[in-house]
Parts: sequence; C-alpha cells; structure tokens
Amino acid sequence: MADAAFLALTVITIGSAIAALELRSLIYGSIALMGTLGGIAGFFLLLDAPFVALFQLAVYVGSIAVLILFTVMLVKRELIFKKIEDKHRNNCRRAYNLYTRYN
Repeated sequence: MADAAFLALTVITIGSAIAALELRSLIYGSIALMGTLGGIAGFFLLLDAPFVALFQLAVYVGSIAVLILFTVMLVKRELIFKKIEDKHRNNCRRAYNLYTRYN
C-alpha cells in the first residue's frame, strides 16, 4: 500500500513540477507549483511526520503559492497575456546559431 502511494505521489509531484516549469501561463504555472508543494507534503505524511506536512501545506501552499497567484492576478492583465517580442533576442539567437554552426 505504501509503495503504491509513494509511486502516485512521485508521479503527481514530478508531473506538476515539470508543468510548473513548462507552462507559458503564469496562473497555470502557479497552480502546478501548488500541486508540487502539496505532493511534497504528501511525502512527509508517508514519512509519519504530520506536523511537517501540515506546516508545508499551511506555509508554502497556503501562503507562498497563493501570494504568487494573487500577485499575478493583480498585475495588469495586458502585461500578462500580451506577447512582447524582443528584437535583441532574435539577434542573439542568430549570433548563437552562427557561432555554433562554425565551431
């Protein structure tokens, strides 16, 4: 039973951590971060450390991740969802491609 719970928590934690890194939307990324921190709290429950698990949920999931979520939601909506293309980024990419092609 403990092996199945550990495997499920591992899949949830690693999957939501990868999602938090790869999602382009900040809101969905912060929700995935909450899933990652919740999975870590589940690991503490499997280790028979309920105080540390509840502390993890209260401080990190309850405070830090929600603070990030509210900060993202309070920023101007246009700045979050508007794709701003940086001209210098394309120049750097071209220079890097030329450098790696000839070296």
